[in-house]
Amino acid sequence: MFQRILIPLDGSQRAEQALPTAATIARFFQATVILLRVCPSDTELLWTISNAPRVFSDVLEQEIQQADTYLSRIRAAGEQEGIHTVALRRQGNPARLILEVAVAYRCDLIVMCSHGATGLKRWVLGSVAHHVSRHSTTSVLIVREGTEAPTIHHAEGVRQISIQIALDGSPLAETIIPAAIDLSAALSDPLPGKIRLIQVVEQDLFAGRQQTENENEQHLRRHFLSQAHQYLQAVQRRIAMEMPATVPCDLETEVVVGQDIASTLLEQASLHEEEDEEDIILALVTRSRGLSRWAVGSVADRLLTWAHRPLFIRCPSSFSLSEPSTLGEMAVPTKD
Repeated sequence: MFQRILIPLDGSQRAEQALPTAATIARFFQATVILLRVCPSDTELLWTISNAPRVFSDVLEQEIQQADTYLSRIRAAGEQEGIHTVALRRQGNPARLILEVAVAYRCDLIVMCSHGATGLKRWVLGSVAHHVSRHSTTSVLIVREGTEAPTIHHAEGVRQISIQIALDGSPLAETIIPAAIDLSAALSDPLPGKIRLIQVVEQDLFAGRQQTENENEQHLRRHFLSQAHQYLQAVQRRIAMEMPATVPCDLETEVVVGQDIASTLLEQASLHEEEDEEDIILALVTRSRGLSRWAVGSVADRLLTWAHRPLFIRCPSSFSLSEPSTLGEMAVPTKD
């Protein structure tokens, strides 16, 4: 369950594209929304303004007043929709302050746009979003600039929000599943959520290997694909057994072969979006290189750069590879 949702804002309409998605989640879980507006530090303003100290003081005061007025307007809009909204203003480095506020206020979700900038160009949200997603211990939902927010409402009718979870066979990668189910349930309501568990089998595992009398490329291919299918089916069964009945969610599994994991994940998402008419959010756990069978950290970095669709990321620094996944933590939403 998401109880405290942090929305970093820089004062731009681009950054505000995260608001509708966050509001949908907050209404479903009756969560508190925390708006964070970061003003530039004194050093940044000094680099921007080379005039007398009086001018610097005036500009700083104007920035603070504009930030407070802006936050009051956004907060009032949230309260009118029945969402408990808290507004915070801070001064300094945006990425660092986002991470600090998320911890201090015990946020369990950060929703932010991938790009944005104010007149002073102090927020380059692409780099801020990248830094936050790589270092946050709070789940992060990146909404893409210039794309429509995930919605069940379309000209053809209503349809589910599907979350495509990339798994690599490790327990750590599975830790994102409970939060992803909650996210899909909130965004798909009143329809059931939809989760697609996907594992990419790298072609290099069997292509080009030295062939012997009992082991050839096709044999290795069948072996690795069979292992992947068995693994995903076991995870699917475990989710079905542990998922609360009050959180309806459709579960699917998919194994694909690809030379590049990031591009294969994007290709499959596009394929399902066209064929199944779904809005798709990519989801995966990010961590340092060398901790998994494929370097999920690098995959997340590339998806942040390439993907033109929402991205749900978790960096669970408190987990270890030896710990089992905790699918039983899936929440039951509180609704009137």
